[in-house]
Amino acid sequence: MKTLGLFQLSAKNLRHRSLRTIAVILCIGFIAATFFSESLLVQGVERSIGVGVGRLGADILVVPEGQETQVQTSLVMGNPISFYMDASKQQEVAAIPGVERTSPQLFIASLSQASCCSGSFQLIAFDPATDFTVTPWIKEYLGRPLGEDEVIVGKLIFQLPGEKLTFYGHEFVVAGKLASSGTGMDKVVFLSFRDAYVMAEESAVKAEKTLALDPNAISAVAVKVDSGVSLGTVADRIKNSVEGVSVVTSTRFTQTVSKHLVGILDGMLLVTGTFWAVSVLLVGTVFWMAVNERRREIGLLRAIGATGRFVFKMVVVEALMLTFVGGLLGVIGGGVAMYSFSLLISKSLEVPYLWPTLVQVGRMIGFSLGIAVFTGLVASLIPAFVSSRMEPLHAIRMGE
Repeated sequence: MKTLGLFQLSAKNLRHRSLRTIAVILCIGFIAATFFSESLLVQGVERSIGVGVGRLGADILVVPEGQETQVQTSLVMGNPISFYMDASKQQEVAAIPGVERTSPQLFIASLSQASCCSGSFQLIAFDPATDFTVTPWIKEYLGRPLGEDEVIVGKLIFQLPGEKLTFYGHEFVVAGKLASSGTGMDKVVFLSFRDAYVMAEESAVKAEKTLALDPNAISAVAVKVDSGVSLGTVADRIKNSVEGVSVVTSTRFTQTVSKHLVGILDGMLLVTGTFWAVSVLLVGTVFWMAVNERRREIGLLRAIGATGRFVFKMVVVEALMLTFVGGLLGVIGGGVAMYSFSLLISKSLEVPYLWPTLVQVGRMIGFSLGIAVFTGLVASLIPAFVSSRMEPLHAIRMGE
């Protein structure tokens, strides 16, 4: 037995039964790929939410009553929206106890399929004098105020710094590009109020459709809450004190996406759990059949000195080798699939997605491989125990 080690013998047995080996590897690979893909999805959505909330830059977004769902959908998926309310709402919100800072914003949906324009995007106009959402990024990365006819764009807008974009017939220059957030913020174009009004004025002669902007109207009020004050308390105060508005909080934004994701994952986990249980039975049955077919071989091993413990280990090692290889292939396949189709999956499930960090991916790889190996261990225990208890002579006779 010293000339043929445990791992060498196990590998030889697996090679001699190639069809069965491939079937088990594919089965385990599917389990590992499913677990790994689901883990990537969950971690990617959670990371995207965190980055997206940071990109939002405001604790609370005050919008016209009834528009909160539309705003949240736009923040998640980037669907262009336009709506307005009286600019006086900003002063009312600023007077609420617990509100530290406020800044107005204008949401403008650009024209789609129009010769005057670069495409359908969400334009957000901000006031450089009061803004605390995009201005800090401009100061840190641009190192200067945003110039006339300059815009900041999200990651999914293809134009690079120095290149031009046209909206409502007005030409802008890309001054900077934000890092990816995995949310609808990646499809946003930030411009100043000044340039938004110039664009609206010129649209009557330059664009296929006139953009009407009332100087006394805004779309939203970005709110920064005082430190130490409950965000929920301030949100309730705004809803109760300011007529005709709704609020979107960073917490609510996170909860909405998480709730939607949980509903999707519940169904996926049910299917995956059921398939895992079936796979354990399938792999266990395969090894049970293998043990029955190899009675003579096992009997001969016992007759020439192999202990029951050695036979037990041999069957378990074969299962672990198969499931590890299957798990590794599944992780690779699941990772490639998620990387290749992450944008399509995000759009289909209507959730934001940002690829997890290397540390997170490494943990998920370990978890998925662990699930695969655990499956093989559980499935092989009974066949391994039965094979280890076989009497040599009886096993040889039963195998003839």
